[in-house]
Amino acid sequence: MALLWIVLITIPLGIVSAVRKDRFCDHLIRIITVLGISIPAFWLGYLLLTAFAIRIPIFKVVDYGNMRSLILPSITLAASVVSSSVRMLRATILENLKKDYVIYAQARGLSTAQILWKHVLKNALPPMVTLFFQNIGMMIGGSAIVESVFSWPGLGTLCISSIFNRDLPVIQTYVLFIGVLFVVFNLVFDILQTVSDPRLRKES
Repeated sequence: MALLWIVLITIPLGIVSAVRKDRFCDHLIRIITVLGISIPAFWLGYLLLTAFAIRIPIFKVVDYGNMRSLILPSITLAASVVSSSVRMLRATILENLKKDYVIYAQARGLSTAQILWKHVLKNALPPMVTLFFQNIGMMIGGSAIVESVFSWPGLGTLCISSIFNRDLPVIQTYVLFIGVLFVVFNLVFDILQTVSDPRLRKES
């Protein structure tokens, strides 16, 4: 669900921030993303629990096993990744808007929306896909803190309890598992990029 939040939030906010450059929406999104990058995951988790489980009891403090219980942990896990991804997508879109193919598309009479969705976004997404696949392994490795905050019985909680109990085989297996995930996700990205980019296929 955290990966779903990343996709659903990053693209709209990145586009709005780039299109509305140096306007109120852009400044507001940049402030929010700076806060999202700066706030530690454990503190954000406690803030969300305090706000939406204690002050406004929409969620339960300790709850797992259903889709509703995934909302706060997944938002906490995705917040920093969404913030950095939005800033990167904004910079990539602004860079592509200065390219010659955009001037040519404007000369052909294409609207701004057509240029943005059909051309600019298509060229701006490859770096985002790279960042997305790199963050998958990082998020799984960093889920231990989030699981501890929300009392979620996952791999991260298992790793932390193993550290306290000095259970070396479990710790070694966890580290090996995370390393394998990094390698697998990078390999999947390389394959997808080669298949989707004709230039890479030609070089291969």
